[in-house]
Amino acid sequence: MTFLISVGASVVAPFIVDGLKRISSAIASAATYPAEARPITEREAKFWAEVMVGARFEGLRPDELKATGLKLDESNGTAAVELQAADGSAYRVRLELVDGLVVLGEVQEINPEQST
Repeated sequence: MTFLISVGASVVAPFIVDGLKRISSAIASAATYPAEARPITEREAKFWAEVMVGARFEGLRPDELKATGLKLDESNGTAAVELQAADGSAYRVRLELVDGLVVLGEVQEINPEQST
């Protein structure tokens, strides 16, 4: 039995070591060459703003929101979107791009007189 375990370990060990080398190489490569920076697109900003407001405020559906303002800052990968619901309530969403993914910065209900 000990012999079989010893032989099995000898056969499997190189595969495990090779796999670990590949994983560490991929991690090192990702650290050396991070994802290419890109700005948030208008389409992404509007879509995610609607989704996030719908999730944050109960009773609001994303398809009932209309974008009334949009400010894209390509230099740092952020966006500010203002939305208005059918009942007149208004919302501001700040988004940012982290590792190529749009993430939520802030969602707030605003007065209609406030602007971005």
